[in-house]
Amino acid sequence: MEILNTIHTYPNPTSSILTIEYSLNDDLLFELFSIEGKKVLQKVLTEKRSKLNMSQLSKGRYFVRITQNKKVFSQQIVIGK
Repeated sequence: MEILNTIHTYPNPTSSILTIEYSLNDDLLFELFSIEGKKVLQKVLTEKRSKLNMSQLSKGRYFVRITQNKKVFSQQIVIGK
């Protein structure tokens, strides 16, 4: 798998809104996993700047995986209250 380098997520840590920005032309698949590996959120991103509400999630560490075809971006984020 190739790595997507043109994706930016912020703020990290976050307590409410996570912003994802990218310069690609295609839609992306956003997945959020708990530290235990359970998928807690999945969404197709269709805009170059998307805002996702994280306030309903418990505080802790999560893993973001964003994929486009066979390319992948991954990052750890922290949700604090």
